[in-house]
Amino acid sequence: MHDILLTTHQPEILRQTLKARFVPGTNLTGGLASASWRFLLPTLQPKHVLFLGAPSMPTLEIFAGMSQLVLVAVPQAAAAEALEQDIEKRQLRNVHVLAYHFGQRLPLKDRVIDLMVLSDGFDLQTVKQDNLLLTEIARLLHDRGTLYFEVQNVLDRASGQMFLKLLKILGVSAYRAFWVTPFRGELRTAFPLHDDSKAEQLFSAVLYGQSVKNRLASRLGQMMSRARLATSFMPRRAVLVQRGPMARKLDSPPHYLVQAAWQSGIDIDGMRYWLSARGKYNSNKTIFFLYRKSRAGTQIVVKMTRAPEFNHRLENEFRVLQDIRQRRLVKLSTVPEPLFLGHHAGLAILGQGAVQGKPFRSRTRATVDCPVARNAIVWIEAFGKKSAQDSDVPASAVGEILAGLFRRFADVYRLDGDEYEFLQAQVDRMRESDRLLPLVFFHGDLGTWNILVADVDDRAIVIDWEAGDPNGLPLWDMFYFLRSYGNWMYRKKGKQDAIGSFREAFFTNSEIGAHFVSVVKQYCDAVGLEPQFAEPLFYTCWMHRALKESARLTPDTLDSGRFIELLRFSMQHRASLEIARL
Repeated sequence: MHDILLTTHQPEILRQTLKARFVPGTNLTGGLASASWRFLLPTLQPKHVLFLGAPSMPTLEIFAGMSQLVLVAVPQAAAAEALEQDIEKRQLRNVHVLAYHFGQRLPLKDRVIDLMVLSDGFDLQTVKQDNLLLTEIARLLHDRGTLYFEVQNVLDRASGQMFLKLLKILGVSAYRAFWVTPFRGELRTAFPLHDDSKAEQLFSAVLYGQSVKNRLASRLGQMMSRARLATSFMPRRAVLVQRGPMARKLDSPPHYLVQAAWQSGIDIDGMRYWLSARGKYNSNKTIFFLYRKSRAGTQIVVKMTRAPEFNHRLENEFRVLQDIRQRRLVKLSTVPEPLFLGHHAGLAILGQGAVQGKPFRSRTRATVDCPVARNAIVWIEAFGKKSAQDSDVPASAVGEILAGLFRRFADVYRLDGDEYEFLQAQVDRMRESDRLLPLVFFHGDLGTWNILVADVDDRAIVIDWEAGDPNGLPLWDMFYFLRSYGNWMYRKKGKQDAIGSFREAFFTNSEIGAHFVSVVKQYCDAVGLEPQFAEPLFYTCWMHRALKESARLTPDTLDSGRFIELLRFSMQHRASLEIARL
């Protein structure tokens, strides 16, 4: 009877983790990482869209999915024909090419276009000199419509200002401008043009890079922001021109964000914002940083998916943050506060209270005795200890879950006989054990990049809980943090060698290796984990990470993935694994 009750009432182990699909190539650089400027628009569901000039094909594909009808006016006959063939090949049935000649009217009704975009072939110099085209823009734009264009360099600024003055004469007067990074290519960040006083956070927190070049650029940007020169320094501009009721809301966040927040009783109307759409994968999120001009820092952070198949990540993060706060598993100041969860155009929107801190990597000494790193380790340990209370399950039940993960792993990766047998043996050590094992609340991506450091007391603040799981495995978060911190210590010494740093961290009795063994031992004691489980959890941790990474790799590049290389290195040097001596 006792065995039946134990099996029936035990929690779902790795409930969220097991929902993931591990299919190579499903999270490659994708088209949805293009046209990030679309998130600046008041809606992601414009009914009728007109591109003046041909945009990139990924941009056309995105808007074909967002809109009922997409029109492209192309002035060159050869270019129009080539574009039509490309559209037909991609079966974009709601995208149509209009043959256009400068000085002629477009065959469209008045006030029918919800979104108009100046693209390739319609530079500002040409547009402002074509009086009929200016009239056509004003005639076609809907009463709630939006015109979007970009100023690419300093030389174009005069043309842009003249273009806006001419539109004002024609009755389209309200506009909002952002300066944009990078200087060319896909938009990745957009910041209000005349808010230099707030721009320092952008350079210090979001545009803080790992390379020497990026760090220098970050420092230069911070200096120019303090001197109120960032606006002049950044040459690229994004401009939204609107008419009608929406023109009065240009200083507020996009209308779809305001509505999503309002449905949960959160009023963000009138707040200012800047946008970060960094990352080259479809799974990367677009992030809005909302602030009030009269207050220092960001007050609300809003995350939004680029593709519906990743909605579950933000939905899970909302539930996880609610759970952590309700159970008071950590100090509330060390995790974001969930404010609202909504959807627009099939995409999830998560609003959180902003946490104030600097990136971990900008604050750490990158040494074994770094107090900032120690605080992060203490946070992970305390979180594991608090969440592990009364959550013991048979190790054999965990082993069954890991056996399922191993089968999926073996289906994806090409293992030789020794690798297969060794990993199977690690899983069997769990399956065949009659001991109990504590479950812990699992973050799922606890690298140094997901930790901020508070300015006042250097406490660790942990963000990005999309992969969080209330019933996760102990040590996985700690292993992942130690690997990323060990790698950062290595890089700060001028060594660019992920395998070398991994070896020193876990396979030597060096100062770093000895310190990490003591951290693992202390964690086991804190959460009540028997040290014999540290070794199989170590190998299965990297097995799981390699499975997750497989979505960003093609079948041909699987063997070059970062985590499969770490796992294979670990198996080849298993006799030297320091934590096995526990």
